[in-house]
Formats: sequence, structure tokens, C-alpha cells
Amino acid sequence: MVATLDEVRREPEVRIAEFCPTEFEHEGGAYHAFMADLTSKGAKFREMKNGRKVCVRTGDSLLLNIKTPYGMSQASGEVRWVREDDGMSEWGMSFTGISEDAIDPLRCLMDSPM
Repeated sequence: MVATLDEVRREPEVRIAEFCPTEFEHEGGAYHAFMADLTSKGAKFREMKNGRKVCVRTGDSLLLNIKTPYGMSQASGEVRWVREDDGMSEWGMSFTGISEDAIDPLRCLMDSPM
């Protein structure tokens, strides 16, 4: 089942994560984005203004390297929605692979009271 944007936003523990640069490869290209927000189920990403144009589609699988305030972390996910806003792409992903280790930097961010 594909979650809608409204369903994703209803999760009570949304963390704002604008400061988390993210790198990933897609269709032979390397891309940079920012993680805009984070939940235990997934995250929203925005392409960087001066970066390479991101062309992800609903259903794409990505392996992400995310720099959090706690360090680097890897996660995999599936793109659930994509939209353009002022010529910039943003997309939501549900996580399909994320460390269960309590000291993983992404887990630490999820568990942070901020």
C-alpha cells in the first residue's frame, strides 16, 4: 500500500531535519539532497539548490548516505511520492532498510527529543 502525503504527516513523531545532507546514486549519477523531515517510517528529501537535478520517480529504490548531527548513517528506502515546487524536486520515502542499532546516527536522530 502506498502512503499518501497526508498519511505520512499524521505520524506524531515528525522530526525536522533540514540540516542533514544526503548523498545517493541513481541511474548512474551521484546526487546530493537534504533530508527535510524524518519519522520512524520514512523521510522527506529536497534536492539541493545548486546541485544536480534529481529525477527520482515513485517506486524507485535508493540507498542513502545521510549525515546527521550524530554522524553518518546508511538507509535504504522506496520513493512513495514526488513533487516539484518552484523547479525544485522533493520526495517522500518509506524506509525499507535501516539499522536497528540504538547507537546508529539515524536512530539517534529519530530518538532525539528535538
